[in-house]
Amino acid sequence: MKNKLKLKDLEMLLSVKENRCVNHIRWGRWKLINEGYIGKDTSLEIWEITEKGREYYEKLKINLKQFSDEIMKF
Repeated sequence: MKNKLKLKDLEMLLSVKENRCVNHIRWGRWKLINEGYIGKDTSLEIWEITEKGREYYEKLKINLKQFSDEIMKF
C-alpha cells in the first residue's frame, strides 16, 4: 500500500501518535459503526457488515446501474 499513498498520508500526527492514513481509516470506521453499517465489535482489520450495510450497498448498486444506463443514452 505504501506505493499508492502520498508522503502526506504517511506523516505522523503527533496528537494521536499514528500516521494520517490510519487516522482517516479509524474515523471512517467510527462513522460507519455509528451509522449502523458495520458491527460495533469489529476490529480495525476485519469489519463485519450489518444488515443495514448490506441494504445500503444494494441500494447503491441499483442507483449506480440506473445512472450508468442514463449516461449511456447520451
